[in-house]
Amino acid sequence: AAQTRGANASTLDQATELAAINTDIRQIKVLIKQADGAIAKAVSDGDMTAEDAGTLGNLLEQSNLNLTPAGLIHSVTFLTSACEMFN
Repeated sequence: AAQTRGANASTLDQATELAAINTDIRQIKVLIKQADGAIAKAVSDGDMTAEDAGTLGNLLEQSNLNLTPAGLIHSVTFLTSACEMFN
C-alpha cells in the first residue's frame, strides 16, 4: 500500500498539490512503521529469516530517509524493491 501511495503521490505537481503529497508521505510513514513491527513478528514466528528481515528493514529505512516531496521517487524505488521480495 505504501509503494502504491508513493508512486501515485510522485506524479502530483509539487507546486499545486503539496498538501496532498505531504498527507501521503505521513501515511506512508505510518505504513512503514507498521511493516517494521510485522517484520519483528515474522522473525519471531519463524515466518521470515533474520537475513531477509535485515534486507527488508534496510529497504524500508532507506525509503523512510527519502520521504520528502523531492525524494519521493527515490523512496518509491526502495519500497518497490521491498515489495519484490515477496513475489
